Amino acid sequence: MNRRDALRRMGGAAAALVLGACSNADRLLAPQTMQPTGSWLNQTRRKEQSHTIFITVEDASIRVSPETLTMSMRDEVRFVATNGRRFLIVFDGQGPFSRPDLAYAMATQRLRPQAKGRFKYTIVSEANPNNRLDPDIIVGDPPTGKP
Repeated sequence: MNRRDALRRMGGAAAALVLGACSNADRLLAPQTMQPTGSWLNQTRRKEQSHTIFITVEDASIRVSPETLTMSMRDEVRFVATNGRRFLIVFDGQGPFSRPDLAYAMATQRLRPQAKGRFKYTIVSEANPNNRLDPDIIVGDPPTGKP
């Protein structure tokens, strides 16, 4: 049974739910063409991803997970305090976002990069500014979806 037959057997309401969630619904119901296997999959677009960097600020140390984040220009990232202790993010140079430094309120929002490259940043504890850690963010081109 092919996809079109499966949708017809589902009934109107169930098919509408499936097609509403499908980014290529018009291809499922369009007349079948002789395409090589997998070409439909290769033509689908990769959606942006949302990344989270978890930061734990303690009295004498800071931990971050992941230490190096690799993301694309389409992706979003936000920094989350795992234990509620506030921090600042300071980039070496301009950084990938609109500002070279991110206060706690801005860092905890979803951020989309505006520049590509490898960016070194410093996490600084608000309670103890001598408490610092230096991880990386790598921003590259979004994948094309082609092998």
